[in-house]
Amino acid sequence: MKAANKSLGSPERMDRCARLTASMAYQLVTLLNDWKDGKYTTKGVVPAKQYGIQSQHNCNDCHGSDVPSPPTAI
Repeated sequence: MKAANKSLGSPERMDRCARLTASMAYQLVTLLNDWKDGKYTTKGVVPAKQYGIQSQHNCNDCHGSDVPSPPTAI
């Protein structure tokens, strides 16, 4: 907003926010559909511990060898 010199309530900012939200929702549905169809593959490893993210590829950090199984697609 600062770089574009637009206010929080400007039509341009609201339009951009709406488009970005729609784009993220579309991508999420695409990934969920791939997961349900068994076609989902990860795009890389997130350093979860560094960012405080709990449900990533570092289950053993907290669970040791007692890692629960993730849910399966129906």
